[in-house]
Amino acid sequence: MGSPNKIQRLADAGLIRAGHQFSDQDRQLLESLSEDEVEALISVKTKLGEEFFNRNTVLAYPPVGIVF
Repeated sequence: MGSPNKIQRLADAGLIRAGHQFSDQDRQLLESLSEDEVEALISVKTKLGEEFFNRNTVLAYPPVGIVF
């Protein structure tokens, strides 16, 4: 079995809401991220921690857990 797709990896890391139905355009954008970009997003969330994001994220667009 291969590695999970980028959307699943981001969901597993808590960066996007698991099961959210993204538009085709948004799904393509997420899947267009390079492996390094996905790893960087996951690394930043891991380093800063869940508590940081609970305190500081903007919830204007709920499926996304981090806004840059």
